[in-house]
Amino acid sequence: MVLVCEPFRNITLFLILCVLSMELVEGQTVDDFSTAEVHDPKAQMLEQWIQTRAYPQSDISSQAIEQAYAEIRRSYHASPRSSYEWESMGPVNIAGRMLCVAVNPQNSSRIWAGSAGGGLWKSSSSGTGVSAWESVQTGFPVKAVTSIAIHPTDSMIMYIGTGEVYNYQAAGTGSVVWKTRGTYGIGILKSEDGGQTWSKALDWSYGALRGVNEIRFDSFDPNKVYAATTEGVYLSPDQGNNWFKMLGKKMITDLEIHPSQPGWIMAAAGNLNHSDEGVYVSVDGGGIWAPLSLGVSYSGMVKLALDPNYPNTVYASIGDAENSPTELFVSNDFGQNWSPAGSEIFTYGWFAHDLQVTSDSTVLCGGVDIWNYNALNDLLVKRSDWTTGFKGTNPPGMPDGPLTYVHQNIHEITGDPGNPQRFYFATDGGIYCTEDNGLTFSNRNGGLQTSQFFPGVSSDPLDSMFFLGGMQNNGLGIFEGSSTWRKALDGEVGYTAIDPVSGVNIFASSPWMQTHFSPNRGLSFTGLGIPTQSSLTSNFMAPFAMAPGDPDRMYFGGSSFFRSDEIGGQVMEVSNGDLDSGRKVIAIAVSHQNSDKVYVSTSPLSQGPGGMIIVQPRAKIKVSTNGGMTWDDINQVLPDRMAMDLAIDPADDQRLFAVLGGFGTSHVFMTPDGGQTWLDRGTGLPDVPFSAILIDPLQPQHIYVGGDLGSWFSMDGGLSWQPLTLDTGDPIEVTDLSLSASNRKLRMATNGKGMMEMPMIYQGGATSLQAGELDGEWTIFPNPSSRRDVWLEAQVASPLAVMIEIRDLHGRLLDRTQPVEFLPGSNRVKLNSEGLLAGIYTITICSDQGRHTLRLIRY
Repeated sequence: MVLVCEPFRNITLFLILCVLSMELVEGQTVDDFSTAEVHDPKAQMLEQWIQTRAYPQSDISSQAIEQAYAEIRRSYHASPRSSYEWESMGPVNIAGRMLCVAVNPQNSSRIWAGSAGGGLWKSSSSGTGVSAWESVQTGFPVKAVTSIAIHPTDSMIMYIGTGEVYNYQAAGTGSVVWKTRGTYGIGILKSEDGGQTWSKALDWSYGALRGVNEIRFDSFDPNKVYAATTEGVYLSPDQGNNWFKMLGKKMITDLEIHPSQPGWIMAAAGNLNHSDEGVYVSVDGGGIWAPLSLGVSYSGMVKLALDPNYPNTVYASIGDAENSPTELFVSNDFGQNWSPAGSEIFTYGWFAHDLQVTSDSTVLCGGVDIWNYNALNDLLVKRSDWTTGFKGTNPPGMPDGPLTYVHQNIHEITGDPGNPQRFYFATDGGIYCTEDNGLTFSNRNGGLQTSQFFPGVSSDPLDSMFFLGGMQNNGLGIFEGSSTWRKALDGEVGYTAIDPVSGVNIFASSPWMQTHFSPNRGLSFTGLGIPTQSSLTSNFMAPFAMAPGDPDRMYFGGSSFFRSDEIGGQVMEVSNGDLDSGRKVIAIAVSHQNSDKVYVSTSPLSQGPGGMIIVQPRAKIKVSTNGGMTWDDINQVLPDRMAMDLAIDPADDQRLFAVLGGFGTSHVFMTPDGGQTWLDRGTGLPDVPFSAILIDPLQPQHIYVGGDLGSWFSMDGGLSWQPLTLDTGDPIEVTDLSLSASNRKLRMATNGKGMMEMPMIYQGGATSLQAGELDGEWTIFPNPSSRRDVWLEAQVASPLAVMIEIRDLHGRLLDRTQPVEFLPGSNRVKLNSEGLLAGIYTITICSDQGRHTLRLIRY
């Protein structure tokens, strides 16, 4: 006989009657997502990420990632360690998307957090302080940590779930929700020494993209561990050694385990109109499940929370609830009956929301902002406002907004078992905390370097202390010489550019080709006036490029091609409305010698009516020699993979490199003749998507590439490669590479670990030719100048022997004098500027006492 408390006298019978109708199907697929959001920026962000990596397949093989990572680690241990050292650039004051938080139940000052692209992090100070966080290496290809569970009585035992996934894996090219699969997941990892070392528990490294959304310990037996996953509810009865699927519904988004009724479990399933959507309950530990009627249909995901004072009371936040004035629902009988609560819409329906019940039975509801629900008056009250965040340079660990500020898009809310009024929030902008049940808030982000950079970062060629990078939902990051960055703009910012003539005119893009112009290094912005684009005519982050030889010339690429011939001026369409039969531009590269010569790559995937994905094979590389008006295909012999980035040799615009996404092919190709022939230059690189390539202008045989498992370097034009990011820890996903020409630094943008830099590699083995600043007063005149004669005037205090170098913006040496003797006082030297075309040049005075660099402008 089964004994249950009063509200559940019929639930066991109900479960038995329902079990015959339950269909636990392995591998169910969903085909109809026509009502999903077509223009949702988060959807488009994830869509572009998955498309470029999966094409021409419908999904990514985690097996290929696992095998490539294992091979890299084997090679690393078999050969001497690399001498290349990367230095972090930050930002340490702008955190990226965080997905989960966990508090050590034995020591609440120790908290753990999982990021979307930067793996696992821990803090020993509750996240407070300038350098509160440190990255934790797992030794596995872990990028997204989506759930963390710490043993309730032995904090040495921990589990983490991996893989950020919002839709079941089997949706293919016929659905708009390609977009909903984020980063690679390999299952569940376990540590038995407090996070120092990790091993595989639930091994999904050889499956397609899967995700683990929540991990819970059984309330009565912590040897039993439950997991809410994209594949269903899993149970390990033996501390993670073996796992059994207990509920086969897809996209389990949350789990709650009753604290005082053994075997009582509630699970929420579905997202983005998945047919398995609903809430399910079991009273026998997961053996039998019954569906519960919420009384409302929905297209997003569901999150659950129990009231700690009345655990039969369950709250559900229901993303994108249909025909309902609220997204909060409550049951007082563990799910048998539900009723609406409050009358507000607060979730980011399919992407980000959560809830927790406080010790006084107030409900903290997080979506775009934080809301408090009080059952006594049935009111939801908004407590945070994401629009009030500070711009500018906010020191790490210090407030980045008023007491009502929490960064938008809350992915998880976690309570502190040692302090019933303290809750943590994992958001798109890092970790936030309340100490008073959600009345006021503060950030806990000091040193949490998890920013996700988009492609299109920019280094000022003449000022090594000025750099731009667009970030996922964190605006434009501006580096000014410190790991504490200045923040400008809001939301998603992608491609950037710096005008080398003025040094102050900058550009930054938002989704669907919206481009912003600032005449004052990002203190204020205006729009460029590009005709309104959408996901039908532009990639989520559409590329633009400034011509290296003529900064007035800029190009912007979607399904049409646009051009501007004046800095900050009018933008015109030049491709007659269609560049490549509806295909959208992925990457742009402009010749250094001829600003009318442009190479682009295009995507074979486009959006049609209702958000359906239209596949138009094949992926292409095209060239225009008339400023984008007409185009020729030049990729006939290349594999059918998307060219993620293009690089033109600064000295020879016929020599072009391309790096490819996808799997199953080489990933680097070079043409010496403008695309008539292509040579494979990817031998020795792992078979993973590559996203970035850079040619050293001083040593054009030196090639740098970056991909999903790090960066590599070749000193022979791609015939052989050596890794630059060797590490025994977690992989680094590289999104872009940039050259800081004035100090000869290679800069690497990552998806989840911020920005890094290292000295460019010299053939002779030296890594730096820098010296200190040279004393004296130095002037070039006339400047700017169109005249042949240009002079350098120097005011020095003591005798000095110098050499004078003239270089272009890419650092190529154009002239170097013999030693020139300067005497104390005023000196004048005529520069060899004859033959310099219109453009920008650096004049560097070099001596054994230091160096000094000036800028020369010719028109």
